[in-house]
Amino acid sequence: MDDETKSLVEKAGTLPKWDDFCIEEYRKDPKLAVMRIKTELAEFEKTGEIRYLLSTLEKVAKAKGFTVLEKETGISRQTLYAVLNGKSAPRIDTMMKILNALGFTLSIKPVKKAA
Repeated sequence: MDDETKSLVEKAGTLPKWDDFCIEEYRKDPKLAVMRIKTELAEFEKTGEIRYLLSTLEKVAKAKGFTVLEKETGISRQTLYAVLNGKSAPRIDTMMKILNALGFTLSIKPVKKAA
């Protein structure tokens, strides 16, 4: 390995992991977290793929703090982790509590059908 490659590898080892970086940014700028959740929600509405939305919600929850979220929702930490990392399918009331604690609400709107 040449010196330049060694230097890059050493620098990469000191960089924060992507998730940690996102969590810290959401902690510093809650508006960024809101924007990211809105983006992922819009994508979920188009594709039906929920894992990216859950991943973003998990990062925002970590930025807020799972202890706070547990207290505000009344949902155990274990259940919060299971729901937000996609290992457990959430009930609608569970998602409502999580979203409300993160400053969101869930709404239902009619589907526009093609004529």
